[in-house]
Amino acid sequence: MIKIIIYLIILFNSCTSVWAQYVKTVGNYIVIDCTAMPYQSKRVEAVKTHNEKSLDNRVPALLAIAPKDALTTSSIWMDAKNACATYVGPNGGEAGKWRLPTQREAIRMNILKSKLEATRGFTKFTIIANTEVMYWTCTEYSSMSQHVWGIRFDEYGITTPNPDGYIYNYGYARCVRDF
Repeated sequence: MIKIIIYLIILFNSCTSVWAQYVKTVGNYIVIDCTAMPYQSKRVEAVKTHNEKSLDNRVPALLAIAPKDALTTSSIWMDAKNACATYVGPNGGEAGKWRLPTQREAIRMNILKSKLEATRGFTKFTIIANTEVMYWTCTEYSSMSQHVWGIRFDEYGITTPNPDGYIYNYGYARCVRDF
């Protein structure tokens, strides 16, 4: 029951603030602009531990989205985290500035999926028929240690703790950075 309430709160907050965000291109970057949205975060620290209830699970005013997946095959969470930490970005030389998205950033990406995928240079999110393709986030699940939230970019689009929950299961990675 509590899990359903959390989903509904996240969904409501995501839907009511969708008007205040849009996708734009800034140089070589594809950016979600949330400057008109209340409750933006300051810079998100890639290594800071947080869960879905934390204040650190907010969306920054400007969020750059990597134009393609950092990992294109199933991976464990640490591989995904490391792939984003070493991702160099569209301009190159930006290793260490990219990270996995928070749960709420991933929800924003999913809400704006069609706009992101329509942006020139953006590679569509991976969807494989009859397969749950989960993308990693950096947000831990508050009720279970060693569990991390993931998101699907198919018709389900809901965030859940990664299948079977543990950070050792499969998932893809799309990196983000504060802009």
